[in-house]
Amino acid sequence: MALLESVFSEIRLPEDLYNKYVSEMKESYGSLEGVADGSVFGGAGIRDISAYPTFDVKIPGALLHLPPQLYFVKKTTESGERYFLQIMMNHFEVDLGVGREE
Repeated sequence: MALLESVFSEIRLPEDLYNKYVSEMKESYGSLEGVADGSVFGGAGIRDISAYPTFDVKIPGALLHLPPQLYFVKKTTESGERYFLQIMMNHFEVDLGVGREE
């Protein structure tokens, strides 16, 4: 399950889809800051997002265009303004309490 929530700035992908995304980014956009070494996926901020791609996401009845301004968030850090990737792996788990003894 992928979650696109308008309240939050994060796009959370299931593990297999996230891994495919990272692999595709490294293969097709390895020259971009933080991609080849994987630092952008590990939470490191980058200085420039202008060369990052716009993603088209097709959902039933709509085509979403996601420019980098929508999947990065800008924060001021000690070393200046940095952009942090907001596409991450979904670690969401449901605990129904089934089979639990108290």
